[in-house]
Amino acid sequence: MKPSELHRLRVLSDPRIHPTEDITVFQVASPNTDKDRYDSRLWLQVGDEVREMPNGKGLRSPRWSPNGSKLATLQSVPDDPDNKESEKHAQAAVLDQPLSGGPARILTSYSLGVSHVQWSPDGKSILVIANEYRKPWSELSAKDRAKQPRHLKSIPWRWDSAGTIDDRVSFLALVDVTGQRKDRKINLDPDGKRPIIGVSSVGWHGSGSKLVCLASRVHAKKNRTEDFVLEVNLETGDVTEIHRDGYWTQVFYLNDEIMALGIQDAFDWPRPFSLWSFPSGGSPVNHLEGLDRMVDDARVDETSVFFLYEDCGKQFVGQWNGSDWNVITDEVPFCSAYDIRPSDRRLALVPTSATDPGELVLQKGHVLETVTELNHDFRNEVSLTKPEHFVCQPDGADVDTWVFLPEGDKPVPVLLNIHGGPATQYGFGFFDEFQVYVAAGYGVVACNPRGSAGRGTDHLRAVRTEGWGKVDQADILGCLEEALKRFDRLDATRVGVMGGSYGGFMTAWLTAHTDQFKSAVVERGLVNWPSFAGTSDIGTTFPQMYLDENGFDSEMLKAKSPLTFASRTKTPTLVLHSEEDYRCPIEQAEQYFTALLQNGTHAEFLRFPGESHELSRSGNPKHRVSRFESILEWHKPFLKP
Repeated sequence: MKPSELHRLRVLSDPRIHPTEDITVFQVASPNTDKDRYDSRLWLQVGDEVREMPNGKGLRSPRWSPNGSKLATLQSVPDDPDNKESEKHAQAAVLDQPLSGGPARILTSYSLGVSHVQWSPDGKSILVIANEYRKPWSELSAKDRAKQPRHLKSIPWRWDSAGTIDDRVSFLALVDVTGQRKDRKINLDPDGKRPIIGVSSVGWHGSGSKLVCLASRVHAKKNRTEDFVLEVNLETGDVTEIHRDGYWTQVFYLNDEIMALGIQDAFDWPRPFSLWSFPSGGSPVNHLEGLDRMVDDARVDETSVFFLYEDCGKQFVGQWNGSDWNVITDEVPFCSAYDIRPSDRRLALVPTSATDPGELVLQKGHVLETVTELNHDFRNEVSLTKPEHFVCQPDGADVDTWVFLPEGDKPVPVLLNIHGGPATQYGFGFFDEFQVYVAAGYGVVACNPRGSAGRGTDHLRAVRTEGWGKVDQADILGCLEEALKRFDRLDATRVGVMGGSYGGFMTAWLTAHTDQFKSAVVERGLVNWPSFAGTSDIGTTFPQMYLDENGFDSEMLKAKSPLTFASRTKTPTLVLHSEEDYRCPIEQAEQYFTALLQNGTHAEFLRFPGESHELSRSGNPKHRVSRFESILEWHKPFLKP
């Protein structure tokens, strides 16, 4: 795969099965490098036919009404398809005739758009998470807002990929499907004592009389936000606090019981997200202690909760039946998205592999059937490589490792890749980066060292405090050494290293502690913990979770910072960062680049304007291509593929 072939990818996501019919709607997105945007469309599977939905351009997040007659979506501004800002501020819309091709009716006009749509149980209204400027920002023009000084009284005041957040608020609103009645804003702070600044998840009770949501408030004394599970009685307006200050990703009802995915104490991170319930008057109950794996994206029927979970580089659909859990897609090694219809347990999946970006797969009877061929040409015309997988034990822990080798039998230079997080994982799914590097002539080595997800609590938490930069370094270098032994085509004299975010930290850390690498790319890296603590959007929490709660003056923060040891670095290094990265602010890269130059190290600095921490995954398509080309160009003279 060449960087110029990025536009050929078709990314399938968010399948949604019709409540009663043999119909599935799903989203297809592709990078448009000519217009430097992402084209999003809805497609339909209707029986044996698969087709693009009429008037489906610019739509995403499809949700069937309870009886299946209508479809709620998010829609970009229809008369300005080239305006990338409209993608950020999509509005709630409904298609009254989703199968025959009637146009979508836009139902909302919030200044910062809508980020979530969900039908009421009776199908008469749509619950949305709406976003607007707060006063006085709402009374200013866009030009005046850009010039307005910011008078800050709390943190965080900005968030990666969202920008400033002190000038805006998100809230719940009920939207009448007919458009004849005004939206009903749901007041989550009826006493007016603790203003809500954000809502991130919501679930309806089957009766339609109440809902549960995740809301966040600024905790003034702790200089951070705190999250709450709140239940709202829609008939009385009463708001009940169910739980505070956890780390939750999703809330919902299982019949009358409130459930959530996450962990009950935010500062217990890193720890696998699990499935919890909230007994009345009691402590939260963890229902998946035996699984000990990260879970996400729940669906519910009358007796069970379904979810995605990560396991040793794989991702499955699991089911909790009220007493125990089991895997229901063990024949699909990596499922990137799914849906399940409660009435008959019908499944819709988007499996991917190292050599397949994915298609829509449906369960018909007991057979899984692939029903689309949207990536057929990509799979058959773009050079894609299947990796070798093995488990390494360099320091006693099991570490999943992958090696990608170019075609042929000649020795090849090596790119050691280190993922971010660190509580994420490389896996068996499709990853465009590895395919680009191996197609350019590199052998790629990647692993999930301690600190990664996929192998449970102990693996995740091994990098806390003194383990940071120690056990993970041992795992990464040990897996590299093992790969060099196993694959004689990997040239041990031509090894480069690279990574982003935590991977950027580890790249800078390794080059300060060993001279074995011939080139390096430190991308969006955390290189100086003390300044990160004061500038990152998660700076008041992340250092405490992993290292030391004493913050800026902590000796451990200094001792675990690559910047402290930058004078030792001799490896030629490309520092790559985004101007609007608020997770690892660009001051991290500026300090590191300056230190390398003062040390006499061969270094260059590439800055991408208008991009966030997510450049490599969802940045502007032209920038993603340019990033690929710059990385390959940097390594080339040192590694000579």
